[in-house]
Parts: sequence; structure tokens; C-alpha cells
Amino acid sequence: MVVVEAALAGPAIAIGAVGLAAVLAWLDAQNKSKKPELIYSPTPFNTAVMSRCPTLHSLYQCTPFLTNGHVETIVVAKARKPPGVDYRREMLITKDGGAVAIDWEHHDDAGKDLPADAPVLILFPGLTGGSGDSYVQHAVLQARHAGIRAAVFNSRGTADSPVLTPQFYSASFTGDTREVVDHVHKRFPNSTLFAAGWSLGANILVNYLGEQGEDTPIEAAVSMCNPFDLTISNKQINEGFNKIYNWNLAAGLKRIFAKHHLVWRGHSGPAQPQLVPTCTTIREFDEAITVHSFNWEDVDAYYAGSSSAKRIPAVRLPLLCIQALDDPIAPAEAIPCDAIQDNPYCMLAVTPCGGHLGWASGPGAPFQQPWSDAAVMEWLSSVHIELMKQKQQGSSSSSSSNSVQEQQEVAAAGSTKQAASGQRIAVTVTATSSSSSTAAAAASSSTAVYTASSSISSSSSCSEAEIDAVSSSRQAVPALDTMEQLWFGEAKSTSRKQQQQQQQQQQSLRRRWVRSSSNSSTPEPVTGADVVSVPDVAASAAVAASADVAKQAELASPTAVAAAAASELVAAAACSDKAEQAQQQQQQQQQQVGKVLAEAAALAAADICTTQLRWAF
Repeated sequence: MVVVEAALAGPAIAIGAVGLAAVLAWLDAQNKSKKPELIYSPTPFNTAVMSRCPTLHSLYQCTPFLTNGHVETIVVAKARKPPGVDYRREMLITKDGGAVAIDWEHHDDAGKDLPADAPVLILFPGLTGGSGDSYVQHAVLQARHAGIRAAVFNSRGTADSPVLTPQFYSASFTGDTREVVDHVHKRFPNSTLFAAGWSLGANILVNYLGEQGEDTPIEAAVSMCNPFDLTISNKQINEGFNKIYNWNLAAGLKRIFAKHHLVWRGHSGPAQPQLVPTCTTIREFDEAITVHSFNWEDVDAYYAGSSSAKRIPAVRLPLLCIQALDDPIAPAEAIPCDAIQDNPYCMLAVTPCGGHLGWASGPGAPFQQPWSDAAVMEWLSSVHIELMKQKQQGSSSSSSSNSVQEQQEVAAAGSTKQAASGQRIAVTVTATSSSSSTAAAAASSSTAVYTASSSISSSSSCSEAEIDAVSSSRQAVPALDTMEQLWFGEAKSTSRKQQQQQQQQQQSLRRRWVRSSSNSSTPEPVTGADVVSVPDVAASAAVAASADVAKQAELASPTAVAAAAASELVAAAACSDKAEQAQQQQQQQQQQVGKVLAEAAALAAADICTTQLRWAF
């Protein structure tokens, strides 16, 4: 009996210990789970963007047993498997004779391809990383689900890409980045261009953004696990348990170099390829190869000059930086919090856990996609909406100012005699179409040319005047409210009072509908269409007829000249008064149209050629 009890006691104790460990791990995960710390300037743009990012505002749920940065980094690197992405490789030969590989997601079924104008996201993997890494492939798939075409930028030698010259890549070298960005932009000129990078790739990306400022086709970017200050990062990676990462990354560099070591054979430069087989740290590899390839004085100067933290103040486009507080490779003390907060273009999100390239949080962790994927896609989609609104508002204000100028020119033209025989009056106005199915704000001006033709003679009448309208072709696009509902599952609420105001405004517009062309039966409201109206043409015709009668009377009466002069003065004064009245009416109508355009998200149809995205979250 004693033996049996002892045999049963062992497993019971083990089960109890495991249960206790599980409870403690769960409690530790609950204790460390917090919302990401957000740091950014509260500009209207940033506030609007962040309002559509629920992942960044929600609780970051740490995973039990993975609340330690080292454990999460290592376990996720082994447990998270690549989902399997088919690529099509494109080789880009650089100006210095080198080569980089751009891997595009490929589908044999052409029906699965995204539209030609879908947004494009250039991905920058970390040191020794490439398109085959699990975190990169998950990002490619999540981008596709968001309607974004992903392109993986593999640096020289990574992902089995060739090395054609005795030069690798470095944390400060942005020449290849510049050529890749320009190449992708030329290939998809009608697409919005995004970029995202991890670790060293994030450092290179931020350096590029700081160097380029506004001179880049990239419209928004994301930096993840960025070491920022390479001096601090290199110091930490050489301490304690972190040395494991240093050895592992150095081994990866050596494997890449070994595949291409013949390129360095016989090279007369200062590089020391013979020392690479004995390198055990990243610093030793940089001393043997990197600093010589890019003409740095020494490794310390290279690390200090390549740190992307110094480039943050020069960034001039929306940039989201995502960091983990317990990252063992990109330490929290290296994050330039003050510089990010002082730059209105930059935003920072720091999670309580995550390790390096881990972020094992949410359903499926640690085997499925990282938490950062959802945060990145939400943020990019929100930025895209704000950029569209800015472009739309800019185009609307430009369209309004052009319409006012054109209407003033028409009113001025009406104060002179325009009723000569056979004369044609051409008026260019800004047209805004309205439809219940396509309610978006007017963003680009479509022109309609109205030609009033009249042949004035003693027997002519007003009924012979014709007004021809020729409007440019239009493409209907979804309203912003409709797109937001598609992307985020909800539309903006409209109060009953706002609906009544909209109906009244629609009624006021409906009174001025005209036919857009002889081939279309759809009436469209046209701003300023009544600048040259039939009554105005009739009045001009009457003035001209009276002038002709006066001139004929000169042969019969000696005082006809004075009478004709007086008649002309009276007619000119009448035309001047009519022109002033028309100008006042047009100013009032323009003010009304301005109010309509202010709420044009539900009233006016847009002549805007925007990318129709298939975003889905």
C-alpha cells in the first residue's frame, strides 16, 4: 500500500506543479497585458488616422509563458511557420552593377490578381532576412487581404539573390532602396505606394525617408523593431544572454558571404574577406567587410552615422513606429521618443511584450500571424482615407475658385454688346454631377462648354438662340462614407436634421438640372449653368434690334443721331445693371454651392479618379 501511494504521489505532484505553473503564467500574462503606449503629436491628421486603428487602442493580450522577451523571440522564431507564398522574382540591376531581387506574390489564376491601381507595399526584411521568412510571408498575405499588392525587397545576397560586385548592404546604404522605390513607382504609377520594414530593414527605410524628405513617391511607411541607435543596440547585443542573437546573426552573415566569396577573390580593396570565417559577432563582420565597402573610418563611426534615430526629424510623410518594450535586440532606451513626438508626421506605439519580431498575441499565437500585421494594415488604410480626403478637399477648393473666376468673366462679358450678327458665346463652367448611388465630393473639375449662338437680324427672334452643352466623361466612384463602411464595417451616422438639410439642398440643386449631352438622358446639376440663360440672350437680341432700328432712322430724321446715341446709352446702362444683378446672383449661388460642397460627401458626385480598393478587416 505504501509503495502504491508513493507511486501515485509522484505524478500528482507533477500535475500540481504544472497546474500551478500554468496559473502563475496566466496571472503574469494578465498582469503584463496593457494597451500599447501611443506617442504622437495630436494634429487633426494624426487624430483622425488613429481613430480608425482599433488594434492600437485595444488591450495587448500577452500570451502565457511568452511574457519574457527572450522566450518570446526564440519560441516564435521556431514555432511560427511560413504560411506558404508563391513568388515571382524580378531582378533589378543597380547603377553600380549590383543586383537586388524583388519578389512579388504570384497566382497562376489571373482572376486572383489585384487591380492594376491597387496600393503597393514594399517590404524591407531584417538583417539576413528575406521573402522566405515567416513574418514576411504573413505580412504579404495580410496585405493581400487588405487589397494591397506586396513586393519584398531582398537586399544583395539575401533570399538566394545573387551578389555581382564585392559589396553587400549596410544600415546606412540607401542607394538600392532608392532604385527599388523608383522602379516600383514607375511600374505602378497610378498606385499609392507604402513601405514597411523590420529590424535593420526598418533602420534602412527610416534613413531613406529622412534623406529624401518630401522627394519620394512613398506616401506612408511603417517601422517595426527598429534598433534606431546602433551604438546602444550593438552594446546590448554583446551582453549576457543577448550574445546568442549576436552569434546567430553573425552566422547568417557568414553563410551568405560563403555563397559569394569568390566575388571578393582578387579584389584589391581594403576589405578583408579572409577574416570572415573566423567572425563570431556582427561587429567583427562589419570590421572585415562592411566598413570598407562603404568607406567608414571604423565600426564605431559606422554605427553612429547609420543610426536612423538621427533621421526622424527630417521625415516628411506619415510614419508609424512599432516597438516592443522587452525587445532584446532593439532596446527601448534607443527609441527616440522626443524626436518622434516633436515631428508631427511620426507616431509611436510601444507594446508591453513582443520580443524581437515576435508579437505573439491574439488568436492563433504564437503559430499564426503576428499582432503587428493587423495594426499595420489598419493604420495604412486609415492613412489612405485621410490622404484621399486631403486631395479631395484640395481639388474641391480649386474647383470652387475656378468656377467663381469663370462666372465673373461671364458676367463681365455680359456687360458689353455680344449680340452682333452670327456671334457665338462660349462659357466654360465647372460641372458637378449628383447621384444617389454615387455620393462623393467633387474633387476634379469637369468642364462643360455652353455655346449660345444667335444670328441677329431684323427678323430674328429669341427662340432661335440655342445652348449646346458638351461635358467631359465621368467615372462614378464610391463615396467616402461607402468606402469606410466597406473597410471598417460601419458608416457615419446622419441625424434627422442633417437629412432634412440634405434634402433641401438636393431640391435646390434639382431646379437647375440640365442635359449633359445629346446622347445622355440623365439630368445633372451644373454649377453656374444659368450664367448665360435664354432671357439674357433675348435681352441682348432686343438691345441689338433697337440699335439697328435707330441706325436706319438716321436717314429720315436730322435728330436721329442724338436719339440713337441716347438709346445706346440707355441700352448700355441696362446691360450694366443686368450684369451687376447677374454677378450678385452668381455670388449668392456660389455661396450656396460652397455650402453644398462642404457637405458633398452625401450630395455631389465626384469627378475623381481614385483607386477602388478591396480592403477587408
